[in-house]
Amino acid sequence: MAKIKTRFICQECGRSSVRPLGRCPQCGAWNSMVEEIIPESPTAHKLATGLTGLSTPRRLSEIDR
Repeated sequence: MAKIKTRFICQECGRSSVRPLGRCPQCGAWNSMVEEIIPESPTAHKLATGLTGLSTPRRLSEIDR
């Protein structure tokens, strides 16, 4: 089973953080960071991410020089 990923969003200004903060560094609001679960996309495990976005594997004989 995959690890559940979360982020903390400021309810005042919308700033995102990977860890909980007592005070938002952007707007200065206290105790406004709320934890949200990041939904996992179903295609994340099936496709590899390349420089141009999502890509699929190809055989070496299919690649042009």
